[in-house]
Amino acid sequence: SVAPYDIGLINLKYKDNKISSISEDIYQKLLKSGFEVLYDDKHDNPGVKFSRMDLIGIPYQVIVGNKALSDSIIEVKDRKSGDLTEVKIENLTSFFKKWLIIIVPFNSFERFIAFRYIKPLRSEGLLSIISWFSFFGICIGVATLIITMSVMNGFRYELENRIIGFNGHIYVNNYEKYFKDISKDFEAIEEIKFIDSNISDQVLISANSETRGIILKSFNPDNISHYEFKGKNNSNFTQPLLNEIFLGSKLAERLGIEIGSQIKLYTSKSINSPFGQLPKSRLVRVGGYFDTGMSEYDSNYAFLNLKEMQKIYGVENQISAIEIHLMSSQDTEKVNNQVREIIKDKELFYSRDWKQVNASFFEVLSTERTVMFIILSLIIIVAAFNVITCLFILVK
Repeated sequence: SVAPYDIGLINLKYKDNKISSISEDIYQKLLKSGFEVLYDDKHDNPGVKFSRMDLIGIPYQVIVGNKALSDSIIEVKDRKSGDLTEVKIENLTSFFKKWLIIIVPFNSFERFIAFRYIKPLRSEGLLSIISWFSFFGICIGVATLIITMSVMNGFRYELENRIIGFNGHIYVNNYEKYFKDISKDFEAIEEIKFIDSNISDQVLISANSETRGIILKSFNPDNISHYEFKGKNNSNFTQPLLNEIFLGSKLAERLGIEIGSQIKLYTSKSINSPFGQLPKSRLVRVGGYFDTGMSEYDSNYAFLNLKEMQKIYGVENQISAIEIHLMSSQDTEKVNNQVREIIKDKELFYSRDWKQVNASFFEVLSTERTVMFIILSLIIIVAAFNVITCLFILVK
């Protein structure tokens, strides 16, 4: 198997602390037994978790549900056959040691036919060499195709997670730059995880005699716990102060900014002065750094408290965007339709989902994956023609 893990562990009841504790114990036990295990404890619905495991290609899935608490029983799903087997938790390690073995592909008759034509006869030594080269050519071609497609699928999956982790699944905007917050109108939608009303704008920051253009985005302190990116270098991102700014890790590194230092913000708002119109500026303290794992965000973004940004821009109780984060990305289209129904009678409002916002980017990825599949398939076709040619020569 080319899968990076032997076993996928899925906790169906992530909100139940007792079942979560059992899942963690199973995870640690399997790791200590030498298995490669992926533990999916994200707050997604079961369908999304199963799809994620299938996409990665993990051969066995351990499903932890209510029976784990009541009867100490979990279910093991075989990805290839789809069969479900109930196993006692204490017998789980021995179960996998029995089944996770090297399985010889094909049955005995198929192997007999294959080796009959690969094994050389005295008068056909050259043909046997050609057969072996053709055989290895197909093996290498198929392996290259599987590995490349798996890597590209994994890359796409990670990229989607990081983009959605930083931004919302659905964006609600207004043709006016600033508008009153209507996020409460969406709270009745069950699939929503949380709603982040914010202000985003391009600003200049000045520090250590250097000036750089960035995108400044506000955050609501109540939503900080939902974001998956973490603060770095002892930053206070989980308990931010009103006048603290949080910079992307690469941005802070390039400007040589340390936590606790002061930087100056220059916004697109202007003020009147004896010298004419000047950009509105504000001195703020650096509260810490964040790291999303994507250079585009870590190099060009900074966060500031929503109330502080409203003061700077003079738009009290107004915002520039509503970002809706969902429990599962698979519900994006469904929820977006519900949002459109809610805002259709509201003046100048419109909504977009994350696929529309990043459409050109993912179209490039899709095209690249298709082209790679075609190119790598040619390797297999060439090797297959060699095998067919050898068989025609051998059959007299």
